[in-house]
Amino acid sequence: MSGPVSVDDHDAIERALRSSDLVPPASTDSSAGATITLRNAMARFSGPDRHPGRRAHIDALIGRLDVTAAERLAGSVARDLLAAGASEHTVGRVAPTRALLALLGPGPSADSVVDDVEAVVRVIGRGEPAEAAADAATERLLAAVPAGDDPVAVVSLLYQNFDATTALLRNTRAARATGTAPEPAVRATRRVAVVPTEVDGTVLAAGDEIVLEIGVVGLPFGAGPHECPGRALAEAFVRGVVSALDAPNLGQGRAEHNV
Repeated sequence: MSGPVSVDDHDAIERALRSSDLVPPASTDSSAGATITLRNAMARFSGPDRHPGRRAHIDALIGRLDVTAAERLAGSVARDLLAAGASEHTVGRVAPTRALLALLGPGPSADSVVDDVEAVVRVIGRGEPAEAAADAATERLLAAVPAGDDPVAVVSLLYQNFDATTALLRNTRAARATGTAPEPAVRATRRVAVVPTEVDGTVLAAGDEIVLEIGVVGLPFGAGPHECPGRALAEAFVRGVVSALDAPNLGQGRAEHNV
């Protein structure tokens, strides 16, 4: 294949997401540092042999978090930020992580965590090189997880909450402003064939990559084994932040829509 084929058929995408013949792509960064090591240990990027056990840790972690409390905490954090003069952009970047930290319980300073999580996201989620600063941020995050919790699961949740929840908030605000349906927070995901297989009429050799347009077909949270486990939590954070932004004398005048 000359390049990844894009699939935009709902049923074909759902079958692909449930297929053990297609797995998340491996990192192209050859670094053996802490950030790439973390990526390789995340359920999100694991194949069917390791995914169930790793996903179980994530599900258990999310299962102990109170969605109602998540909405309340996100609103409270957002109101505090707005009262301190923060822009809507800053609120969107900071509030979901601060609220998640409050839900998780005692831990490191929220301000330092936001910066460290973003450093990890830039490498794992946005494809920037895994340089020393990102590895140091990864090490700080893992070391700060309280005893008794799975460090990889906690940092994975912080990672997954960062860009995806911010995008969901941004698109929700934009849709409210324009009176249109919100754009999907996640537009596409990629899979790699581990054996020869076929997806929506395209024959894939082992190692071929395919792009699944999950947002286009109404599956922005995915499906199958890798379906987003934090959907309810993310939606609760967004409701809380939106309620704060819509409050008189707090959200007005800061509608930048570039959260």
